[in-house]
Amino acid sequence: MSAVLENTKLSASSPQFSLSLLQSKTLLRSMPSNGSPRQWANLFTEILKQFQWPGTRQSKEEKKLLVLWKEGLTLFSESSTCLGQLSHSGALRKFRSLLSKLSPRPGFSSKRQLSFYTVTESIGLRFDHAWLLGFDDQSWPPPSSPSPFLPYELQREHRMPASHGENQFAMAQQSFRALIDSVQQDLVYSHFETDSDQQLRASSFIKHITPTPANAADTWPLNLYCKSYQSSKELSYTSDISAPALVADARVRGGQSVLSNQSSCPFRGFAKHRLNADTLQQFSSGLSSMARGTAVHIAMELFYSKIRRLSDLNNLATQELQLRIESASHEAVTYLNRNFRRVMTPKFSEIEQTRLEILLSLFVELDVKRQDFSLLSQEKSYEWQHGNLHLTLKMDRVDQLSDNSLALIDYKTGKHAATRQSWLQERPEDMQLPLYFVVASKSEEKTIGALSIAHVNIEKMEFSGLAATDSFGHLLKPVNDDDKIEYTWEELGDLWSKRIALLADEFISSKANVNPVNDEKTCLYCGLQSLCRVQELRESISNGNKDYPATGGVT
Repeated sequence: MSAVLENTKLSASSPQFSLSLLQSKTLLRSMPSNGSPRQWANLFTEILKQFQWPGTRQSKEEKKLLVLWKEGLTLFSESSTCLGQLSHSGALRKFRSLLSKLSPRPGFSSKRQLSFYTVTESIGLRFDHAWLLGFDDQSWPPPSSPSPFLPYELQREHRMPASHGENQFAMAQQSFRALIDSVQQDLVYSHFETDSDQQLRASSFIKHITPTPANAADTWPLNLYCKSYQSSKELSYTSDISAPALVADARVRGGQSVLSNQSSCPFRGFAKHRLNADTLQQFSSGLSSMARGTAVHIAMELFYSKIRRLSDLNNLATQELQLRIESASHEAVTYLNRNFRRVMTPKFSEIEQTRLEILLSLFVELDVKRQDFSLLSQEKSYEWQHGNLHLTLKMDRVDQLSDNSLALIDYKTGKHAATRQSWLQERPEDMQLPLYFVVASKSEEKTIGALSIAHVNIEKMEFSGLAATDSFGHLLKPVNDDDKIEYTWEELGDLWSKRIALLADEFISSKANVNPVNDEKTCLYCGLQSLCRVQELRESISNGNKDYPATGGVT
């Protein structure tokens, strides 16, 4: 809760939520370290009220769950005599255990083709077909579970439910006979053969029945009935792969990721940047990779703010170099302390300071291996307009090389990043540096001579990318010397310009078909699968359904 409260972005975007968290934390602090279940139940209720839960508008299913919640809360409150004083964690553990044992009671409706019941709940109902699931020897008859709060002999003497095996067997036999009598047509039993390392057998109640292999399930009467019902419903498919075009002056957020997502999958580009749809970010303890990456960017910017050319690096004495690295790293840690106070304890700040110093030192060692360069700008913003699409871009670093051409450099702190070969594909998943090339070519007076990703990671400290000549240094191989690249530098520039214009036109026209460029690899970290239903599309295509819109879209 504290880590969430100190997330400044969350506090700014969700002030009411942050206030509710703060009030909840205050309530929790007002509670003694140990309390009765009734006290904890009252506290849980008050905390939920801070979030306006349960509110006044609930669906039918939510109302059923709310009834269960209140029942569980009452049972927990009344257990004070049995459970005694509990800590916060102990109360939560006991309460969760209690709630897990409660289950909603399904109401019967003649409109439903399929209903789920426990054996006990099914007593008194009539069925055309019934399927007993999990009917193994460990589940039926159910094992005894005597109450730990009453003498065992007393429970056995009064034949209390679940008190001992004989009673369980007799009640299970009685329920089973009633269930058999309630089925008019077909009764099917099934069970798992194994549970982890445990071998499971059929319940003793059905051991006289010859088992049928699971692969023959399609011939079971209940399955045949369901399939006949399903096939009687004709489905129509509608292809809907475009939306209203982007209007003039429309605000589109995301910078270069707009075209990267459009290239990866048109639907992703539309969903993320027109619908503003995204996955819910999970709360996590500690520093996120994004926060660590931001700290590295801050340290790099501060260190190189006093460096104008390669000779400045080479002329720095060892002690002066170390002092500058420590100073830049300290400012980056100060940023983390300001935004993540709960996480950044003195010891953690010390560890983060050391981490940043090591990364900066290793990168400087790499940077001095290049040929002569001058650092022209850091974090420079560019505006780019194509039709109705307007993007604001920010380049990490622009260097002037020895032949007066420019090198566009982007820092990457993760282990994985776009490769030079991926920029040559028809639809690259990462269009960042190709887009920077096109924008800078029009904005800068000098020609662009290199595109480079600077990998700033303890496991990968290197430059990768493409260069027109060897002016960047031996760390980047010129395209003319690479047998795997069939384009000249000028041809690459024309190629990127055309592809970026095409992607921008697609986005403006709201082309939104589900078409991941690298299939499942592209979808791996997308998180929008429930919206685009790509798995349904794949299954339909693999089944040879010609009516299903192969271009994707919503049906």
